[in-house]
Amino acid sequence: MVSLDGAQLYESTQSDCWIYIWIILNLALDKQYKKVHVCLGGFIPGPNKPKNIDSFLFVGLHHIAALQHEGLHIWDVSKDHIFTSDLYLIFTTADSPGLLCWDGMVGHSGMNGCHLYCPTPGRHKFQGTHYYPALLRPQGNCIAGSDHLDITLQAFLNVS
Repeated sequence: MVSLDGAQLYESTQSDCWIYIWIILNLALDKQYKKVHVCLGGFIPGPNKPKNIDSFLFVGLHHIAALQHEGLHIWDVSKDHIFTSDLYLIFTTADSPGLLCWDGMVGHSGMNGCHLYCPTPGRHKFQGTHYYPALLRPQGNCIAGSDHLDITLQAFLNVS
């Protein structure tokens, strides 16, 4: 499993850097999250969120792809034998801002928060930049860009 998150190194700033780690899951549950089995994948310097996270993740993911192709050779000391382990990337995890880096979406506050999976446009307040996934059109003063018609729950769920 690989996990990505921003890290605040100093008290008075936002996330100064981003870190991704590899967690080995085919261990006993009491060993999976121990420090010795959590491997640093990479460190992405700040102070701002990386614009193209793929350029930083490429090296680690390329290495995993090579190990998936060739297999991971492990020496078993107790048997004095080398065996080949198959490697699988099962999960990519992160908090909400980190998940946006993994899938390239704009997030819940964008005009089309899930622009790939649903056609629901957001609505924003006057001179606001934060969009909300409101289905009903505001009454009264309706701002351009938020003046689309009401969206029924059936249309939202794509149910006939």
